[in-house]
Amino acid sequence: MRFNITMKPKIVERKYLPAFILITSLFALWGFANDITNPMVAAFKTVMEISNAKASLVQFAFYGGYATMAIPAALFVQKYNYKKGILLGLSLYATGALLFWPAAQYQAFGFFSAKEHIDLFVVKKAKIQLQNPKLSISEVAYDLGFDYPNHFSKFFKMKTGLSPTEYRNMN
Repeated sequence: MRFNITMKPKIVERKYLPAFILITSLFALWGFANDITNPMVAAFKTVMEISNAKASLVQFAFYGGYATMAIPAALFVQKYNYKKGILLGLSLYATGALLFWPAAQYQAFGFFSAKEHIDLFVVKKAKIQLQNPKLSISEVAYDLGFDYPNHFSKFFKMKTGLSPTEYRNMN
C-alpha cells in the first residue's frame, strides 16, 4: 500500500469554510470586547460621572456572565443544539451592545442598570401620589413598598434633590 506524502489533509472542507471563518472571526471579536472592558470602565467613570462602585458593575456584569450563564447555556445546548446556542448567545450579546447607543446619546448609566429603571418608576409613581393632598407621606411610602416612611423620604430626596414635603409644597 502506497501513501501519497505530497497530499496535505484539509483542515476545513470547502463547504464549511464560510462558517469556520465566521466563528473564528467571532472569537477574535469576543477577545476584543473582553480586552476593551477595562478602558471602557475608566471612560464611563469620566464621561458619565459615576462612582467607582457603579463603574465596577460593568466589569461585574461582563465577567459575572461567565459564571451565571455557563450552566443555563449548557442546558440550552443540551436541549436544543449548539447552533441555536450560538445564535441565542449572539442575540443576547448584540442586545447588550446595542444598549451602548442610547447610553452614549443620553450619557446615562441607567440603560445598563435595572435598579435605575425601577428607581425611576418608583419616583414617578411617588410624584403622582404626592400631588394628592389627601394622602399622607407615610401612606405614599407604604403604598410604594417602603417599610419605613423615613427610608422613603431619604430615597426620594436622593433621587430628586427634594424631600417629599418640599416636592408637595412646590406643586
